[in-house]
Amino acid sequence: RRSRFGNLLLSRRRVIQIFHHLLPRPPHGGVKHMPRQAIEAVVATAGGAVRVVTTHLEYHSSPQRLAQVARLRELHAEVWGNLRAPPVAEEDGPYAARARPAAVVICGDFNMTPGDPAYQAMIAPFADDTPGFLDAWRVVHGDRAHAPTCGVFDHVQWPAGPHCRDYFFVSAPLAGRVRALDVDVETDASDHQPIRLILDEE
Repeated sequence: RRSRFGNLLLSRRRVIQIFHHLLPRPPHGGVKHMPRQAIEAVVATAGGAVRVVTTHLEYHSSPQRLAQVARLRELHAEVWGNLRAPPVAEEDGPYAARARPAAVVICGDFNMTPGDPAYQAMIAPFADDTPGFLDAWRVVHGDRAHAPTCGVFDHVQWPAGPHCRDYFFVSAPLAGRVRALDVDVETDASDHQPIRLILDEE
């Protein structure tokens, strides 16, 4: 029987490249866990190409969640490394150069609260000059507490009540284009609340 559970990324913008990343799943006995992935699309905008990554990190296993955050950071560092030391490219064909910029938005259900070690790992500075990640909520709202993205209506699945576990992270080169970020706390269509990030075109 086919299931309907996974990641989906839709774009009205021209998509330049698409990548599917399988995230780490180190052994963790005694808890439920499942395969996790991230979808990356390089999207054309008036201000230049932007990478958009959507993911859904592990809920039950904190070690797996930390490993998955580490992998997302490794992927970003790899992109930055190839920008700093570009490969030999051809004008056409499989070795043609295609945009994969340092400007990136990473979004989704990270299954972590702002106090979780995985959250701190996500926004930690890189050891080299790789541009770091910023929580777009903090870019827009400063020190104001995160709006709840989960547990607003479903108190059976989420007995802790309203809290945040869904985020938009942006790389430093994109932070200046962040115009707004808001959470719809009125709809009960899901156990999670919709989040909207607005970027300036340039």
